[in-house]
Amino acid sequence: MRSVYLDSIRNAPGTLEHARWLTGRGAEVRTVPALPMRLWIKDRELAMVPIDPADSAAGAVLLRQPGAVTAFLALFEAVWASAVPFGEAPRRSLEDPGSQPRELLRLLALGYTDEAAARRLGISLRSERRLISELMERLDARSRFQLGQRAVENGYV
Repeated sequence: MRSVYLDSIRNAPGTLEHARWLTGRGAEVRTVPALPMRLWIKDRELAMVPIDPADSAAGAVLLRQPGAVTAFLALFEAVWASAVPFGEAPRRSLEDPGSQPRELLRLLALGYTDEAAARRLGISLRSERRLISELMERLDARSRFQLGQRAVENGYV
C-alpha cells in the first residue's frame, strides 16, 4: 500500500499516528505540500475520485474504465515521485520546487485566495499568512504585488 498525505499531517496528531501505524505495517507513506485532489486506487483496476475536486464532501465516483484508471494512476505516480518519504523532514527551502513556500507562491500566482491556498496546503489561515510574511521578508517585498514580482524574477513561479 502506498499513500500520499499533505506535509501538514505533522500538525494533526490523529493523522500522524495513523501514518505511523501504516508504515509500521509495511505501507509506504510520503508527503507533499499540496495535492491536486483526493484519490484512491485499488489494484490498478478501480479509481475513486471526488465528483468535485474542490469539494470532496460533494461525493465521489468509482471508475472501472481502464483508460480513466490509467490516467489517475499516472497522476498518482507523478505526485508520488515528487513526494518526501514519511519520516524525513518536509522540504522548506524556497529553492526547492517541491517545498511548501514554493507551492504557496504557485497557488497565489494562480489566483487562489489566502483561504483557498491554506485549504490546499492543509494549514490554518494564520499559518498561511505567517508563511507569506516570511516570504515577503526573504524576498525583500513590501507588498504582495511586489512579492509576486520578486517570485517571478527569481524563477520561483
